[in-house]
Amino acid sequence: MNNNSAYQKKVLDDIARTMVNIVFSVDKSREQMEPKWPSPLISSPTIPLVYNAPYFWKSFYSLVKKLEGKNYTHKDIAQLFVYPSVISRIIHVVYGKRLTGLSKKQEIEVILLIHELISFLTNNPLCKKGEHKLLDKKQVKDIISNLKFTKLSKNENLKKAIVSIEGKLFSYTEFIYMLYHNMGHEFHGPYKINSQESLFVKEFHDLRPEFWPLSKALGFDGLKIYYIYKHQDIDISIDWQNRIFMSAPLINKVSKYCIQVSNKTKNNIQDLQAINKNIDKCFTKLINSAIKMDSQQALEKMAEINFYILKPLAD
Repeated sequence: MNNNSAYQKKVLDDIARTMVNIVFSVDKSREQMEPKWPSPLISSPTIPLVYNAPYFWKSFYSLVKKLEGKNYTHKDIAQLFVYPSVISRIIHVVYGKRLTGLSKKQEIEVILLIHELISFLTNNPLCKKGEHKLLDKKQVKDIISNLKFTKLSKNENLKKAIVSIEGKLFSYTEFIYMLYHNMGHEFHGPYKINSQESLFVKEFHDLRPEFWPLSKALGFDGLKIYYIYKHQDIDISIDWQNRIFMSAPLINKVSKYCIQVSNKTKNNIQDLQAINKNIDKCFTKLINSAIKMDSQQALEKMAEINFYILKPLAD
């Protein structure tokens, strides 16, 4: 970690400025929509914070120190999380409160550490200019060359099937991970392909966590959607919490797409309909099981989710 005080002050200022911008951006977007929370376990996604704030940061700090004692570098620790927004999302535990259980010096150390960990997974940790790039130019070129992209026609049934998969899986990640739904998705891009076209990627991953046994009914652990579109037709930006902001619905601007499930292309309408049915079946089972939980079981489930965030550090 860079111990230069001027550098650390700049990083802390950048993080604070980024978080303020996120709050204003989200509040503005919520004026234009009616948020829907998919979990019957709790009425608000912020409720788990009441329960985990007293122990979370102390546990996080302690686990990192143990790994450092085992000669893990911060780069090693970052790679345990795989995806950068998994790390950035845990800053939500703060939610306007002090980092319970830590001294002021330790609080600053943890915030700087989070920034550093994200920096090992992306060279733009705060998503400045609305960009969140995880792929280099060669990787983008390989994707365009090797994947089987399908032209998106004016077939509304095809568009509806793709959007349905997107929406259901996002709600699904909110259900299984609650406030920390970034544990199940990573959206990244835009990547310029040429002077006219860009690539945008939506990855859904870790969709069958062990603390939700019924999630095994889902036929896949992850799904990736690749979109090619003309960047002059739409503005897309992402913040460091992995929220997407678009000037228009992306599906209406896409020229080509590719959907990968377990490294297999699933682009035709029959495959997409089958994926939708599978998600519906699994999601229904999970929701029905959650409805039957009493308050004690609901608290235990929230505790399991909160531990799962720290699990990469504890394994």
